[in-house]
Amino acid sequence: MEPQIVAEDGPGGIAAIQACIADLAAGLGFRAAFLLIRAGRDASVLAACGLTEDAAAAYATHWHRLDPWVAALPAGRGSRALRGEELVAPRLLRQSSFHAGWLAPNGFGYAGFADVAASGGTTALLYVLRGAEAKPLARQDLLVLRAVAGALGLVVRRSDLSAGAAAAAEVIGRAPTPVVLLLPDGTAIWSNSAAESLWAPGGPLRRVGRRVTDRSGNPASGFARALASAAAPGAKPHIIGLAGGATPIPARLQPVQLGSGRTVVLLAAAVPANGVPTVEAVAATLGLTRAQAEVAVLLCRGLETAAISERIGISQHTLNGHLRDLYARLRAANRVQAVVRLLGASAALSVFSDAEAPPAPAEGHAPG
Repeated sequence: MEPQIVAEDGPGGIAAIQACIADLAAGLGFRAAFLLIRAGRDASVLAACGLTEDAAAAYATHWHRLDPWVAALPAGRGSRALRGEELVAPRLLRQSSFHAGWLAPNGFGYAGFADVAASGGTTALLYVLRGAEAKPLARQDLLVLRAVAGALGLVVRRSDLSAGAAAAAEVIGRAPTPVVLLLPDGTAIWSNSAAESLWAPGGPLRRVGRRVTDRSGNPASGFARALASAAAPGAKPHIIGLAGGATPIPARLQPVQLGSGRTVVLLAAAVPANGVPTVEAVAATLGLTRAQAEVAVLLCRGLETAAISERIGISQHTLNGHLRDLYARLRAANRVQAVVRLLGASAALSVFSDAEAPPAPAEGHAPG
């Protein structure tokens, strides 16, 4: 099969998709996540996390034809993300050869789906699976699926850039989190409706025509430098603080390189007047203990380890143990990576709710 939808070559292609899927699986506790390309009765797994090569090959060559969840996917889903149990009753699923021959042997349970792109008769789906012992997908999980699918829609090959932006708009246009797709010079090529809050009166950004700047309007401001840095070759996602009154607003800059050679930056910001997710939201969403979630929230607030241990009344030794567990849970190598993944997932979930959070990181700098 030669699917009409394929990944771009280079750092913006398979590597970007793989990293995005890995972050999704690590941050939300999915056993596996993969990008499924379907063309008629043919299928291929373009990128995957938590799926062995043998399992991916077996699914793509045989089991996708017997997958009752995939078979039951309705046409024209638009921007929705769906839970597998909404498509097929668990009782019927357990009786299927798909369950006995593939799901159960691989330790998989509940599934979720979201559209990524469509071209002719070919579709790309983000397919996620939890472990057999895990809880069903919650509404927040579906919001994340929809947001991540929108980001993936920007790195699959499209006829032109506007088509990629249209794919993102279709998937995450109604997301409550402000999302803007920017060229390195600050030109906005797409934004969702929630992004209007960023350049509303009192917001952290200004928009004149299609050009987005910080409130100073200075083309050489810290925001402009951070945007250019995020679009540089080999740039990694990072967190910046947008000046928004007394408390800067954390935002994630996600570089995306298209096949045309143009690099765009996906900016996802916390809603104004809110800083970081609540302890309860982090614990429930990421499957952390309350102690780990407390540490995670304080990391997002930019507190140093000494301040964290004093704030929650634990020793440095105990805190180091929580940090090790937290990093392992997030598959993060360091503090910066952990904060990026925490805030990135939280932005997608729109669970920012702590109005008393201390200042976010300074413009253009990651915390840590």
